[in-house]
Amino acid sequence: MRILVFKLNGEQYGIAADAVVEIIRAVALKPLPSLPRGLTGVFDLRGEIVPVVDVRKRFNIAGKPLDPSDHFVIVRLHDSLVGLHVDQAVELEEIDDISLSQLSDIVAGESRVKGAARVNSGMVVIYDIDAFLTKSEATEVKELIASETARVG
Repeated sequence: MRILVFKLNGEQYGIAADAVVEIIRAVALKPLPSLPRGLTGVFDLRGEIVPVVDVRKRFNIAGKPLDPSDHFVIVRLHDSLVGLHVDQAVELEEIDDISLSQLSDIVAGESRVKGAARVNSGMVVIYDIDAFLTKSEATEVKELIASETARVG
């Protein structure tokens, strides 16, 4: 299994690399009214409007202003592109399924976590990509973007 390791507040986390489309430097966001909790705005990525999830809010980590050195990890989620705002995308790591500890067996009710593994740079908790945006939130965001585009266009 390949994972993308990223940093938030000095800690390392991971997601399955097969969902990652690209990694870009953070850009200014356009806020939209009524975005679901944890989404901070949208931006235009080569003609496609991409909503951005503030991963800090999803992980209950203290927020910080958007910085040009931050990264957006663009993932395909629920048939849409979504940006994950992280401090830094670090590296791609290959881990074998045997080394993946199942945290859901250890931490009851933690379905957002796929597991944990040791990588070159230390221990990484690996999150299920669906933990960042539910299907209903993705639908809600699509509708908001469509209504905003119709209003402006």
